[in-house]
Amino acid sequence: MVRYPVFVSDQGDLIIFEKDMESGYLEHQDILRNEYRFFDSEGYSLQACISQGVFTLHRDQFCMSELRRLLLNALKSVGQPVSSEMSTTDLQSRAMAAFGAW
Repeated sequence: MVRYPVFVSDQGDLIIFEKDMESGYLEHQDILRNEYRFFDSEGYSLQACISQGVFTLHRDQFCMSELRRLLLNALKSVGQPVSSEMSTTDLQSRAMAAFGAW
């Protein structure tokens, strides 16, 4: 089961979806070409699927280190003071405050 918020890496940019994610914000062609990386709040990478126009996410592998790296890099890119010593929960909270959520 996907745990929100969902963090989306779009070629280095960070997009955050706080609750049930609609695919309307993301280009279907880009989803099908795997141009986005999706992670849930518990650190699982997510597989995105579009079938008959319906967008779904499914848990894949546990990738907490990749999620942390995404959050750290995104926060540093906008000048937020962060440290690799910070908890994942703190990084997620700071990312939501810095980038907002859909």
